[in-house]
Amino acid sequence: MDWVDDADTIDSFPDRLKMAIGAKSARSFAMQSGLSPTVIHQYLAGKSEPTRLALIAIASTAEVNLEWLITGNGAMLKEKGGVLINREIYDGIIEAVEEYLAEDGLELLPSKKIETYHYLYDLFKDQPGINKMQVGKTLRLVA
Repeated sequence: MDWVDDADTIDSFPDRLKMAIGAKSARSFAMQSGLSPTVIHQYLAGKSEPTRLALIAIASTAEVNLEWLITGNGAMLKEKGGVLINREIYDGIIEAVEEYLAEDGLELLPSKKIETYHYLYDLFKDQPGINKMQVGKTLRLVA
């Protein structure tokens, strides 16, 4: 069954999902969200509709507004403390965490990853770059 959006929305759900996933691979995003890669690929192809729980997991992992994800209405990014999240910094943190975990053979539960991403975002949001040594220290503490 194809995903059907309201006629007044510009982008389809698969298009919004692609935007929400950003530069990450569908497989990586699926693992972070606790969904299977096959399911994410079905959503991206418009062959399957997400459940409410899947929508919540996707919105939470991607740090996007649930309403925007579902309808295309409103702001894409969630506000955190009244300030929009810098997606470039957040994506850089996700990349650094995933790289470190892969190199050291460590695994974190998706919920623990999200907490770690938030913590590192708060740590680096006002810094000129992401300190990979600090990412490593943080991950050793939470793994």
